[in-house]
Amino acid sequence: MERFVKLDIFGSTVALTHNNQKKYKTRLGASFTIIFIIGILIVALQGLTQIVTGQIKSISTEVRHFDEDKYPEGVDMTERGFKFAFGFEEQMDPTLGRFEISHIS
Repeated sequence: MERFVKLDIFGSTVALTHNNQKKYKTRLGASFTIIFIIGILIVALQGLTQIVTGQIKSISTEVRHFDEDKYPEGVDMTERGFKFAFGFEEQMDPTLGRFEISHIS
């Protein structure tokens, strides 16, 4: 049972030590750790399966800039399969950062 409890990655750090251990680990924490690892493995295997079976054919990044004055009616982003979009009323200050959007097909 002690080997199982040592799997606990959610253990609480103690100021001193508990049974010569820096973290207090429990069976409940070890159980959550196992569930967490299984969940991560499932997600990773699903992604890998999609790549291997060809469901995801390519990963590409496309950057497009549109001039509001040139396209006052807006732009139809769905013509290339893009299903999500957002916009700003004012130009974003470049010192704040930038947005990058990826479409994976």
